[in-house]
Amino acid sequence: GAMGSTIYNLEPQPTGAVIIHTTQGDLKVELFAKQTPLTCRNFLQHSLDGYYDGTIFHRLVPGFIIQGGDPTGTGHGGESIYDGGAFSGDLDPWPMDQRKGHNAGPMGVNFKDEFHSRLKFNRRGLLGMANEGAPDTNGSQFFFTLGKAEELNNKNTLFGRVAAGDTIYNLMKWGEAELIEGTERPQYPVKITNIEILLNPFPD
Repeated sequence: GAMGSTIYNLEPQPTGAVIIHTTQGDLKVELFAKQTPLTCRNFLQHSLDGYYDGTIFHRLVPGFIIQGGDPTGTGHGGESIYDGGAFSGDLDPWPMDQRKGHNAGPMGVNFKDEFHSRLKFNRRGLLGMANEGAPDTNGSQFFFTLGKAEELNNKNTLFGRVAAGDTIYNLMKWGEAELIEGTERPQYPVKITNIEILLNPFPD
């Protein structure tokens, strides 16, 4: 409705775009790379490397979020590209003793939260980073909102959105999946086959 489009227009112009291909349909996603460069570079590099290929959306909280991006499928795995990899220099001069997180790879390096006043979890279809419930503990896991999730503002980095168009219906369908009783695990999880990059704002 009219209110939805107003909210949409408050969001900055996305500068990156991907298609997440899955076993249960595609999601076309736009990225706010200008506002959240560390996060978007991490997501795009992982996508280019095939890091997310074959991973599942392991966690579903109906009406709230669906979460994926963990190669172990447990919710306890995943690492960032900044941990001893080609891009670790991007985090200098962030001192090692300030880098937090358990799941960040060989060095235990996660990366900084990136919050922006025009990026709020105020509707469905928004893409955020999962973390370890503490500041600056981003690795590789991400989630999509299935509704409003205002309690995540300034706790989780919001870095993208499902693009306008039909693929949002795939996301909403995933949000209605049956769970294994007493858990947040879908019985037949959506699996990412690959992530196709349509627009990469980073030159390298």
